Amino acid sequence: LNSPNRLTAQDWEGWLYRRGYNFVSLGQKDGVEMPVTAAGEGTPLLLTRKLGQGKMTYVDLALTPQWLNVQPGAYRLLANLISY
Repeated sequence: LNSPNRLTAQDWEGWLYRRGYNFVSLGQKDGVEMPVTAAGEGTPLLLTRKLGQGKMTYVDLALTPQWLNVQPGAYRLLANLISY
């Protein structure tokens, strides 16, 4: 998920509100990738699973407030998600 933009800790600085709204709990983690997790807790904020010939990605990040605040890291993450 670090392409085309390499994401660093600096991309998460200055985020408004919380990073995620609803935290997902997984019973089975078979075939599920968790490229973004909450610091300390390891709670997944982004999940990806192969589905047929493609992928299904669930994003539980509070992106709308970041985009409205023109937070650069949120836009870099959006570009990465689109190209994922």
